[in-house]
Amino acid sequence: LRDGSVFRLCGENGEIEDYGIDLWEFIEDAAEEPDDYLDLEPLHEFMNEGGELKPGEMLHIYPPFMIEESEEEVHVLAAPVHKQMEFLRKFYLIIKDLDDTTQIELPTLDLDE
Repeated sequence: LRDGSVFRLCGENGEIEDYGIDLWEFIEDAAEEPDDYLDLEPLHEFMNEGGELKPGEMLHIYPPFMIEESEEEVHVLAAPVHKQMEFLRKFYLIIKDLDDTTQIELPTLDLDE
């Protein structure tokens, strides 16, 4: 929320989108169509497969959806917020100046640390 307008930060690529609406409009829109508006499909699939997301955890999706290979097999698991944020930071630093055809080596998420 900046200057009364809602923005969305895409965690995978760092892109920021101005929704052009205020907080109350955002809440109303999200309440009408939460699954589509908030992209909840990965969370639903995770929970339908028996996964549990506890306070202080985020979904870790590997490989990230924006990677072409993610169409083959995607792994979804719960990860501590600080570990997932660090993964997303590393991923962003790798991709921020690349074009769409560049091959990269994905960082990994170490849950044992």
